[in-house]
Amino acid sequence: MDEVSSSSEDAAETLRELTDEKLKETFHWTVAKMCEEEGAKSEVAVSKEFVYCLTELAFQWSGRFAKDLEAFATHAGRKVVRPDDVLLLVRNNESAKDSLLSFMELRGISLKPKSSKNRRRKKRVIMEAADEEDVDDVEEGKDSKPVVLCSVPDSDDDVGS
Repeated sequence: MDEVSSSSEDAAETLRELTDEKLKETFHWTVAKMCEEEGAKSEVAVSKEFVYCLTELAFQWSGRFAKDLEAFATHAGRKVVRPDDVLLLVRNNESAKDSLLSFMELRGISLKPKSSKNRRRKKRVIMEAADEEDVDDVEEGKDSKPVVLCSVPDSDDDVGS
């Protein structure tokens, strides 16, 4: 039975590698085509080495971007990456942010408003002590469970007040 699962895992890994390789080849072709078109416009020739280096750099960046975008969506409790995640990714690059916002405006893509779930949680206490003895135990270091009493602000405007 172990041989069957091992061979199916090997097959899955081989398929992933072939898919990654095909994706990288397609990516390289696209970058090469873009370089060729831009080179023709500006009458500048680009070498194969340049195209290869640019492809590697862009491919590595896109892989990192994908991981960051996935992390942003996961942190927000979502399984889908949204435009606001992409804006968060480029937040430190004004040129990229401006280009992205212009692109979104041209395509009619809007940022979804924050969910009303946060508004409902405004005055909700996150954790409450069961009674005064639990608070005393925590203060004396007897209990390993911390007691946190706080309220969640209604909006970003309340955070600094």
